[in-house]
Amino acid sequence: MRLPYLPYTPEHLEMPAPTVAPLVEPCKRIPTRDADGEYNGQVIEVAKNYQDLRETVGKQDRRVETLVYITTVTPGHMKGYHGHTARTSTYVAVGGQAEIHALNQESGELLVYEMDADEIPYRVIAEPGYFLALKSRNGVTATFIGVPNPPYHYQFNEQVELHPHDVEQAIKDGRLTVKRFRCQPEGVVPAAE
Repeated sequence: MRLPYLPYTPEHLEMPAPTVAPLVEPCKRIPTRDADGEYNGQVIEVAKNYQDLRETVGKQDRRVETLVYITTVTPGHMKGYHGHTARTSTYVAVGGQAEIHALNQESGELLVYEMDADEIPYRVIAEPGYFLALKSRNGVTATFIGVPNPPYHYQFNEQVELHPHDVEQAIKDGRLTVKRFRCQPEGVVPAAE
């Protein structure tokens, strides 16, 4: 039995008949550790390639592309620095006091974006070549949504790691200039030193 269309549904649209039941499964939760091996949060896979999932149902193979994930950073910790040679990274700060770092080795600049994601979510999109880090601020857990493009697949690993100590040393040696910005409701402005 079909229900009558609701008044706000355009007349030219018709709902298709579903062909399979919804896929309901647990999301993979992965504890993460920093470069020194200390726990610094977790990653939860949110969206995977739906067609690939359907094709692997019953095979227990969940190594399909990850389209979207949530990552948390525990108070006082950082995730990164990691870069991609062929993948654009999008991070959206959606909770807590956060920083997103974008390091450009070619220009010798480290761009630090400070944000209060509880006040207003902000997104940073970085093309391949940037090294990124996610950081929590002011003693609270920071929560981010990550969207890799192309989607993450375990067979396509083009990630490059930088140790945070090496970045800190480059700043001390004057080989890296830090530029801080505050992301606020009015826009992105240089942060007061």
